[in-house]
Amino acid sequence: QCVAHELRACREAYDRCLVDAGPAGEPGARDQACACADVYYGVCARAAGCAAALMPQCVDTLTEGRCDDASVCGVDCFHDDFDDDTAASLGAATDARIVPVNNFGANYLRFSVCFVRENRRALDKFGVVRVDRCGEAEFRVCPYWIPPRTFTALAVARNASYVRLEFCVLDDDSPDDAPDRHFACLADPRPVEYYGTELWFPTSIDVAYSEAAYCADDRDCPGSFCDALRSPRVCAPKRADQFLGPLRDFKT
Repeated sequence: QCVAHELRACREAYDRCLVDAGPAGEPGARDQACACADVYYGVCARAAGCAAALMPQCVDTLTEGRCDDASVCGVDCFHDDFDDDTAASLGAATDARIVPVNNFGANYLRFSVCFVRENRRALDKFGVVRVDRCGEAEFRVCPYWIPPRTFTALAVARNASYVRLEFCVLDDDSPDDAPDRHFACLADPRPVEYYGTELWFPTSIDVAYSEAAYCADDRDCPGSFCDALRSPRVCAPKRADQFLGPLRDFKT
């Protein structure tokens, strides 16, 4: 729930930050203004419980300010549905559905959106409501993964029929441009699907807390191993004696 007085305090701090950034034409002013927006939308407003409500405003602010990365606003699966001119004319605030996402788990989350709805032939001929499903090529994959232990928001078009959530793993310790950086989405646990209509849709997506990340093999668990005795498999805890015992003097 958005706490109004906390959001007001965030806004006041944001406005002061923009004043300190100086006029828009000054060197470095744009970068400073983007940093102010990152703190306001990505830290303060999120702590006040208002990040989901402000997501369309956040996207518009960072886009107008020509900021490098709008992912602080949440995962925008809406604007990719249209070309840039159409998206700008529609506006995310009126045509996007904003769904809060609470990832209490230890895995990254990948979302995909399906726009296929009921089978019209079955409905017209037999009066049976049968929801068709998207093939892999028909899903619109959202551009960003949601990190573990993160509270953010997901923007999807209102005519989406369902959203698919997949549990994924990513090696955070490797550089982004490392050619052998490991990442993958898992088949177990099975992906979760959230269905809705243009009028009704889940009010939030909550991923249950888990102490350890789900995995498929040992590559998914740097410094540990994938425990195949558990179902679904999870990364085994890192043992303290591995680091405090004979390995404490090991140097790479």
